Amino acid sequence: MTATQSIVLGVVSGLISGFMIYFLSSLFRRALLPWYREATYKGLNLSGTWVIESDDYDRRDITLEISQKADNITGISTHVLKAEQDERSSERVRSYLIEGKLHDRFLTITGRPVESSRVGAMTFLMEVIGDGTIMKGSGAGYSSSLMKIDSRHFVARRVKETQKAE
Repeated sequence: MTATQSIVLGVVSGLISGFMIYFLSSLFRRALLPWYREATYKGLNLSGTWVIESDDYDRRDITLEISQKADNITGISTHVLKAEQDERSSERVRSYLIEGKLHDRFLTITGRPVESSRVGAMTFLMEVIGDGTIMKGSGAGYSSSLMKIDSRHFVARRVKETQKAE
């Protein structure tokens, strides 16, 4: 084997080794680690539909559709403007993509509008109360109809499966 062949073989084997290490590392971080975390997670599961109730939220009904994998939360927050409550807004329904973390009994959620043409942001900090069917907390977000950042206190209640079917 010549010196040139040895160098080329070394470079090629180094590239193949680097690619294999990158691939295995990526597989571990993106597939195996999340699977293991979900399989061993023993905490509270908040997956399902939650309805936010508050005297402060008298202009809209808010529903959270939460999916949970281990301590990671994802989902959709749907805000429905109540009839005739706000003439400044032409949109009655607004949806936000939400993501967050559950740590101990505290849930933090951030959200952004589903529509890329909309401006907005929201965040919730909630505490799970009692048996996991109620959360109390506060939320803040940008109100495009009021054109300001607004914050509120609320109670979120888990919707039972029988209530969904009705």
